[in-house]
Amino acid sequence: TFRTKNQNRHVGSMPDKKSTEGTVPSKNPAKNTPVKFLIWEHLSRTDVSTLFHISSRDDQGKLLASKLGINDKYANSDDELRRKALVELFMNVLRFCHKRSMNAEKLSTLMSIVLVTHEKMTESPLPSMRECFDGFKAMLLRHSVERPPFSIAVFHPADVKAIVHHMIEIMFRNHKLYQFVHGQTMELEISDEKKEEATKGNTEEQGVDSKKDEEEEIIAVGGEDELGEASSEEVGEDDEFKKELNEEEKEEFDALSKEFTGLIQRHYEQKLQLLQNSFEDRVAKLVANRQTASGETASEETASEETKELDKSTTE
Repeated sequence: TFRTKNQNRHVGSMPDKKSTEGTVPSKNPAKNTPVKFLIWEHLSRTDVSTLFHISSRDDQGKLLASKLGINDKYANSDDELRRKALVELFMNVLRFCHKRSMNAEKLSTLMSIVLVTHEKMTESPLPSMRECFDGFKAMLLRHSVERPPFSIAVFHPADVKAIVHHMIEIMFRNHKLYQFVHGQTMELEISDEKKEEATKGNTEEQGVDSKKDEEEEIIAVGGEDELGEASSEEVGEDDEFKKELNEEEKEEFDALSKEFTGLIQRHYEQKLQLLQNSFEDRVAKLVANRQTASGETASEETASEETKELDKSTTE
């Protein structure tokens, strides 16, 4: 007896939760990748039956949020608005399924397709709308054609057309909005290390220059002791430089050093003399003002005494 290949295939049978994966045969063993079907993946038959018998929208939203993992994903109080936005998306899908009179298999599969698409849409880095729609279309076609183990027929062609049109209106037109609300926030910091090092070097040079200027100001208004210390340091540097000169150059260098030292001394002596004269003038003015003030006080006291004597004589 001979058996055909199609005698072992159960056409039209729906896989349950335990058989939602098949293997695509290929001549290359490395390409035998499992094809995952999403029927009963997130919502079981019992969950869908319970969902059909609930009349309150709030209770339906709570059941969907619990079974689809929305409550676990947005458990913090700060994420309440994000949780409500995602629950509203699946409530919209539920109303669409009721309007189309879809059975439990179709509702469970469509909910899982929308959930996987949303996760793909908001992953990091954020994909484009074309990439998200291509993934959604591939999953939908995988559940619309009876061709095991490549695909299974959960949806009819009319269902596929209606689902694509509805998801474009409620989800893919708001692609950027869902990414903004549910996407992960990433901050990119760019710094130029060479520029920072150059800025740091310039700051250090400015600090050194300002320090040198302060030292020069201190020397300029200082006394003979500070000038002598600065001169001794310069002499030490000159001795090191003179070692590299011959006799004639040394004599010429000594003469120039003496002349330069004399000019510096005369310059600071003149400056010190000016400062001393200015100080003496200010002291003289201060003494004169004190004397003038004391003289006026004395004259006022004398006048008051004379006035008292005049009043006394007049009374007598």
